[in-house]
Amino acid sequence: MRGIPPAPIVERFKFRPYRPGRTRVPVRCVTPADGYYVHTFYDVCPFSPCGRYLALTRLPYQGRRPVLGELADVSVVDLEDESVETVYRTPAWAFQLGAQVQWGPESEHALYANDVVEGRGVCVRIDLRERKARLYAGPKYDLAPDASYAVGPDLALMNATQYGYGIPDPPGESPPRLGLDDLAGQGIWRTDLASGEVSLLVSLERLAAAATSTKQAAGGIPYCFHTKLNRQGTRLLQVLRCLVPGRAARNACLLSLDPGGRDVREVVDRRSWSTRGRLGGTANHPNWHPDGERMVLNLVPRSLGHDDVRFCTIRFDGSDLRVLSERHAGSGHPSVDPSGRYLLSDAYPRESWVVSEDREIPIRILHLDSDEEVRICSVAVDMEQPRNASPRPAPRSIWQRARGVRAERPRSQRGSHFKLDPHPAWSRDSRRVCFNGAPDGRRQVFVADVSKLL
Repeated sequence: MRGIPPAPIVERFKFRPYRPGRTRVPVRCVTPADGYYVHTFYDVCPFSPCGRYLALTRLPYQGRRPVLGELADVSVVDLEDESVETVYRTPAWAFQLGAQVQWGPESEHALYANDVVEGRGVCVRIDLRERKARLYAGPKYDLAPDASYAVGPDLALMNATQYGYGIPDPPGESPPRLGLDDLAGQGIWRTDLASGEVSLLVSLERLAAAATSTKQAAGGIPYCFHTKLNRQGTRLLQVLRCLVPGRAARNACLLSLDPGGRDVREVVDRRSWSTRGRLGGTANHPNWHPDGERMVLNLVPRSLGHDDVRFCTIRFDGSDLRVLSERHAGSGHPSVDPSGRYLLSDAYPRESWVVSEDREIPIRILHLDSDEEVRICSVAVDMEQPRNASPRPAPRSIWQRARGVRAERPRSQRGSHFKLDPHPAWSRDSRRVCFNGAPDGRRQVFVADVSKLL
């Protein structure tokens, strides 16, 4: 049954220490071993305003392609009582971002996620105290700082450039594709969460006009990818990709605009984005610096004399490019804590300049004042099973038993459908870090206490 369960479904379990004595700080697995869990994204705080609760998505399975209609759980973990509750069930989920669960700023009682109405991904507000939900008509990729509106592209279109970030395709169908005639009617949507009114904030046609990428990719069709508001609510960043028929390149660039859909600026053009480092890697994963003026991202800053990927910042108008660390290479999903003094990131298995031969992913903290790095732990994220492995089915939880769900045997798969990124995220007070991992081949969520490192 989708929506809010008719009665609370709460499971108590014991948090498990992760590699006790072998990590720089205490780390615990805070999800049940019989499920598949992820938090949302590295720049979205999964901790509730008071810090007691963690908002996660419990996926219905792993190891096979998501299909529209199968339900994931919006789950809340109580970090004091060591329990987890299913608060909503939705068909709008993907392996990388789950149901895009996000706390509202006003209290511990409001969560925002996505659902599907008539085949379209739409925002839903979940009132945990009243056990009520309000469905909207527009999508949520990000939430305004005061939760007055949500923004995002059509979530069904995101699979056209990469799986894992939107909603599943219908059974047997491929991702929908746009034509030139569609560009004026698609783009970034804005949903007013008081009135429910949905409007097209800015069209793909206007975004493409501001991007030199589209001029360099003749015959291409632009698509929105990450849409992110700064914490001041004064600017949006937009990753724009341009697909050219018969070519695999995404032709990405980075734009910014104001919340009214005006003043569209190109921050990083296609040429700079696609510049490859000596050891590999190109630009990736921009998000807002806490100051709201700059963006943090991985980039190969040749103009500053660097030939490898570095953690960088750049102003929203494309000026003032800076390297944050002269000593340490960039990787993964970088974010800067609210004080502006520490950078948190992970890596991809292919980023051999920071990942060891065992392919476990380091969780990295850089002290930006001293340019010192601390690796708090590493974690396995490789979701492929060895060819000779015979993985055991996951034990069924009380959710699965209540629904009559059979135990599932994982299967080896490749690609963006199935990968798992740690996506390390700060708590609101910067004393804890939350990240995903799969040391036993099953998606789980971990919390590290980093208070003594900062």
